[in-house]
Amino acid sequence: MNSVMVWRWTLLPASETFIRNQISSYTTWKATAVGAVAEKSPNADASDKIVFSKSSFDQLQKRVFRVTDLSFSLPKVVDAIAPTIIHAHFAIDGMRMRAIAKRRRIPLVVTLHGSDITSSPSKPGLRGRRYRIRLQKLFRDADLFVAVSKHIARSAQALGLDKNKIVVLPLGVPWKQAPTASVERKNVVFVGRVVEKKGLEYLLESLAKLESHVIGHHRLIVIGDGPLRSELEARSRELNLPVDFLGIRTPEEVQHHMERAVCLAVPSVTAHNGDTEGLPTVVFEAFRAATPVVGFNHAGIPEAVQNGYSGLLAEERDVAGLAMNLGQLLTDPTLTLKLGLNARASFEQDYESSRQTKKLEALYERLVG
Repeated sequence: MNSVMVWRWTLLPASETFIRNQISSYTTWKATAVGAVAEKSPNADASDKIVFSKSSFDQLQKRVFRVTDLSFSLPKVVDAIAPTIIHAHFAIDGMRMRAIAKRRRIPLVVTLHGSDITSSPSKPGLRGRRYRIRLQKLFRDADLFVAVSKHIARSAQALGLDKNKIVVLPLGVPWKQAPTASVERKNVVFVGRVVEKKGLEYLLESLAKLESHVIGHHRLIVIGDGPLRSELEARSRELNLPVDFLGIRTPEEVQHHMERAVCLAVPSVTAHNGDTEGLPTVVFEAFRAATPVVGFNHAGIPEAVQNGYSGLLAEERDVAGLAMNLGQLLTDPTLTLKLGLNARASFEQDYESSRQTKKLEALYERLVG
């Protein structure tokens, strides 16, 4: 059986369930997850291979590797696995695999997710210049790039990536049975890192525009953490909004809230540094739960969320438009059910992870064949 070494520097942050889902859904290829360091999170797995231990020597190696992409330990790990292909997630990790893949003549595949293409290349100073130089070398030497959305593919091509080297393939989420129609739909759910590009501030302002009888017994459930959490918690109190900030939760807990939500809110925006979404996997989780999506017409989101079919989209930063869409779903169960059923159909047809990973494995076969 052919094998793929899936590389991510940290294995594996709680926010990167989408990578774990893909690793778990290979069928015709054997996948081994390899990282520089481990992180205690719901996405960590005992089978993960960690290159650097906590010894002083390995910590020194790790620092050198960050700067030079060279390591004594990494080649030993790669040779022990003997992968047919190396697949790195995010451009920065593709850069770290470029040299060893080239030396070992192992095809290198890189998935581009978002900030690695939309904001990191525009960083100022020497750091930004170094990133851009390394990115061009990666564009030249890697064998295949997988973009999670057409938006990311276009952004990469604008930076110089050969269009013949890139394919668009969203990751998807694992199959789960649809919730029964008898489940009570309550609350608006937001899932994601609490950072600028996720647009949570706009969601709070939108809810504040709704009359109390529209919100009724519903609450906003915020799942996730990040640097803006304290600030936005304070803002929600100022606005006297019914909001529960739950912090990081397991995938099972996220699914529980998703299946009982009136809608998932994805109010993502372009951050001041240019950072944008690729196509948030949480959209597919909502579709799986037969839950419609409300949000902004931003980046790759409208590629999955068809306005009026599987969700309702306002123009980016249109707080009044977002409030109107939220109000429609909170007061019209028939519309919520209709959009939710359409969302579930979209999941089954286009965003189930084993189906998407089979497409990825077919790309691998073409690459090595």
